[in-house]
Amino acid sequence: MTKNHTYEYPLQSMAGGADGINKYAKVGIYLRHLIEICILTYIVVIPFNNRASLSDSALVMIAIVWTALMFFEKKIIFKKTSLNIPAGILILVSILSAFFSIDPAYSFDYIRSEILKSFLILFAIINFMDEERQIKRLIWFIIASFTVMNIYGIVEYYITLAHEGKKLDATLGHHNKVGMFADLVFPVILIMFLKIKGWKTRLPLSISIIVGMIVIIFAQSRGSWVSIILSLLIIGVFYERKVLGAVAITFAILPLLLPGTIIKRFITIFDFGNYLKPKKVLIERPFVWQASFKIIKKYPFLGAGTGTDIFYKLYVEKGLKPKKAKQKLGHAHNQMLQTLVENGIAGFLAQTALFVSFFCTVFAGRKKYRNTFREVIIIGCAAGIIAIFFHGFVGTFLRSRMVIMVMIIMGTAVACCQTPSEEDNLIDRSKTIS
Repeated sequence: MTKNHTYEYPLQSMAGGADGINKYAKVGIYLRHLIEICILTYIVVIPFNNRASLSDSALVMIAIVWTALMFFEKKIIFKKTSLNIPAGILILVSILSAFFSIDPAYSFDYIRSEILKSFLILFAIINFMDEERQIKRLIWFIIASFTVMNIYGIVEYYITLAHEGKKLDATLGHHNKVGMFADLVFPVILIMFLKIKGWKTRLPLSISIIVGMIVIIFAQSRGSWVSIILSLLIIGVFYERKVLGAVAITFAILPLLLPGTIIKRFITIFDFGNYLKPKKVLIERPFVWQASFKIIKKYPFLGAGTGTDIFYKLYVEKGLKPKKAKQKLGHAHNQMLQTLVENGIAGFLAQTALFVSFFCTVFAGRKKYRNTFREVIIIGCAAGIIAIFFHGFVGTFLRSRMVIMVMIIMGTAVACCQTPSEEDNLIDRSKTIS
């Protein structure tokens, strides 16, 4: 399905015979293992504060070792996927937009600190984590990191936040960020639990599901509630009917267990008449949406500049915030509008092409690996991306740690779609539920 674009050189001339080839191959293996370790390290620390030095070191190490490996093996290590060209165009548009930004210094810093990082981790996973044993490690590290973050959030919530009337925010600093993290990871966990047999697998997954549900509920992110439910309904209709059963059971049991404040907040989701009224269901989102349209009209093609703070600079600092609005909101609270504000029509088209390419790859990969472990992860990751898309109607997910998690989930799904190496055996079909 995919192929490395390589320029081969005779190994014997460099290493000297069969023994040389073995030593040469071992060095390449060690370098690849080092990249994998750095990827897994990065995933572990993503949800936590005070992680900058370790996470940045991991990314720098990935870039250095990847470059060294290409020099060592004398070939370009970059797989041909349908994401390559859209990703390149999106980066190019971001750079062009930065040149014409209302704050070029900030925009270029954002490209370095957010955009390049996110694409580095995306393509590192795609190029170095395509064997099944690697994918298993990758997905379990994601689940473990998510679960540890959630346990911390629950403990913190019951010790301090609940008594102060605050929402659960775990280590991410805001309840909506917790909800978006759950959008991406929770569907993967649930689908794995329903599709993979064996108590050794299901026991940790069941613990993660219970912990995850507690966090999703008490974070009180309505966008996340709706997004996860809609995503699971789509997967249930088109892939696995047991998902529909799980959703139905959850709806039957939870109203009997939840406090009235949570149920009351959930009911407001259906108060459609007050959706667009300021300070009602969507709070001050209508204000920032109106401001977004004004910005897009003024900067239609390349936007006002790359970076989420560009919106804040215009909305708060440049006076686009109406007098009725009380909150100094820093982004458009809608991913499509945020993209248009930052990078204009060009950026929106490039971003759309990237995600369309992703779903085309996922669809082809799912057909290729039916009834395998890979298919389970492909569907789970696709469900996570679908959920975050729904959340994108009322929030902005391509920023800060969320854009990194989006790229990690996308990279995992695309890695599952790659043609595995010879020693990479597909999961025993008896271990999955057809």
